Amino acid sequence: MKRIIPFFSPSLPVCIQWTRRKASGSLPLTFHPEHEFHFIKEGRGAYYIEGKTYAFGARHLVIIRPNQVHSFAPRPGKYIEKATLIFRRECAGDAARGRLAGAGLPALISLDDYAELQIELILKGMLAENARREKGWEEMVRGLLGLFLLWVKRLEDRPKAPRPEKPLFAQLRRHVEERCADPACTVTQIAREFGYSLNYLSTLFKEATGIGIKHYLLQYRIVAARKIIGENPGVKIESVARQVGFRQYRNFSRAFLMLTGISPSLYRKNYHLHRE
Repeated sequence: MKRIIPFFSPSLPVCIQWTRRKASGSLPLTFHPEHEFHFIKEGRGAYYIEGKTYAFGARHLVIIRPNQVHSFAPRPGKYIEKATLIFRRECAGDAARGRLAGAGLPALISLDDYAELQIELILKGMLAENARREKGWEEMVRGLLGLFLLWVKRLEDRPKAPRPEKPLFAQLRRHVEERCADPACTVTQIAREFGYSLNYLSTLFKEATGIGIKHYLLQYRIVAARKIIGENPGVKIESVARQVGFRQYRNFSRAFLMLTGISPSLYRKNYHLHRE
């Protein structure tokens, strides 16, 4: 969903959340216009980013660019400790914005002991500045953010490759994403067309994305709906439902609410209210 992110302040659109919890299920597909980084302290799992699956472990840094469709699939039942850093591009200085604009940043970086320590200190320093809010704290956070991005630039030559993509999965994913606007595109029809059982295809999708093919199709339709709403302030919600493959508006509205926590009409209102 398009979250109302708990930024440090209206004038400082930076958010850091440090969590340690036992992992449960995968999170749905999403996207947003902010930069997003995950510093993995403990735990294992995978991030699915723009059609690629990146397996992470401790001492990894995950990088998600603005508007990249992604999801998170931790290893169930295991503890995961990580820091999530989300910020808008304007928070970074001119030099840092240049580093963010480059095409060279990988989606997953491996950290050595020294890099892990420095990045952890920077992130905890930003959290402490926000908690204390002493004179000049916003500038301190901006400075620490610039230092964090310098470390990212230093480490960009230590990328971790995504998992090898199975050809069948790649073909199926493209088919789902290209045909999602067609109401006749159902998982039963896809299984029949490709000549595989639905259980097999669902397992294939779950291995790559953390969710089965039925949920992937549903979630991708809602992602597509959010993009349409974001790009067209005056669009009618009923029209959006038809454009992303729903024959009945009530089914679209129910799915949208389930996956985003908000109704389509309220999402449209909030999106454009908070839009820059």
